[in-house]
Amino acid sequence: MRLRIHGSAAFRAVATVAAIAIPFALSSIRASTPAATDGPFGLSWGMNFAAAKRILMSRKGAIYEGYSAPHGRESFGGIIFAGRKTNGVLLGFDDDRLTEVIIEMETEASQLEQTFEALEYDLRKKYGAPKTIPDPTNRQIAWSTASKSGKLTVVGLALVRPDGNVLVYYSDLAAANRAEAKKKKDI
Repeated sequence: MRLRIHGSAAFRAVATVAAIAIPFALSSIRASTPAATDGPFGLSWGMNFAAAKRILMSRKGAIYEGYSAPHGRESFGGIIFAGRKTNGVLLGFDDDRLTEVIIEMETEASQLEQTFEALEYDLRKKYGAPKTIPDPTNRQIAWSTASKSGKLTVVGLALVRPDGNVLVYYSDLAAANRAEAKKKKDI
């Protein structure tokens, strides 16, 4: 199944999650057992594309769909996340170092709220209480956590309208801060 997040509304929602989640991330790191890896699926921030592809392709049913030019990310299909089917997984890299993972859940239009709430429940169990992100159109929440490697991760969950997508977003906080500093420098 092909990703539906080619629409700009979905990527605006992911950008909103990242932009709002990053400022509070340092102040809200959970004081619990750190995650074993930085991102989902056993991925670690900073790993190169070949290593990340090897990990994802080892998952049953995984398909490498290639580079997604509209997103500037590598695209994978057939992957299960939290026991649920996905429409696809996008990996973002900066200088061949993994910096973000975007997961689009396979969801029927009539099941969007239920999918969001089930994933919220699973993510709350793992990361604790989230922060609600103010957004007049989309329903969004985010967490921040540290891994055993000490790297900080922002985890976002968004119900994107009008596209009707449920997205889970993982981002390397240090990489996001570097990108933000670079944007300010370029202005």
